[in-house]
Amino acid sequence: MDNYPEWTKQQLMLLWFWNKLQDAYRKGVGEFHVLLVRGGSQAGVRVFLPVDETDSMDPNIHSQSVNVSEEIPELELGAEAVAVFERLRREQYIYANVGRADSGIFYDLTTKGHVDIGKFPEPGRKLAAAFEAVRRGIEQDTPTTDPQRRAWLPALSQMSTLLNSAPELGQKVSDALERAAGGYIG
Repeated sequence: MDNYPEWTKQQLMLLWFWNKLQDAYRKGVGEFHVLLVRGGSQAGVRVFLPVDETDSMDPNIHSQSVNVSEEIPELELGAEAVAVFERLRREQYIYANVGRADSGIFYDLTTKGHVDIGKFPEPGRKLAAAFEAVRRGIEQDTPTTDPQRRAWLPALSQMSTLLNSAPELGQKVSDALERAAGGYIG
């Protein structure tokens, strides 16, 4: 991982946001405010995390400000943390709206963001698992005397193997299925 420091920093920020969002969900909150400070000694990404009674805070305070650079040592340079956040947003790894005053709301990681940190399987692996589940279902529920269904089993096994060994093919199939669901294939 040390050979890819920028990728590592992105993954660390994604994982940090994912963990903080899980904590927020437990507190009954599904989003939080962010503030991007682009220059000066205060440069960085400030996130306003929800608090609750168990945080032993003033009951009138509903969030606490956290500087991402203080939480992720690899992003100790605040301006770099802003750049990584913006890259994640621009490249669609996260759902966040940021306005002109550089304040906004962080909603969630996109599917792409979840896949990058291992919280969702890659589409190809997901598709392979679906073929494998169908194969197991046919194998268990079908009498061995049914020749048509017996012929399906090797084909389903081959599809599963192919998609597991070539995830980029699975991504292409997944993309085509999405376009087909939208009414066109291109």
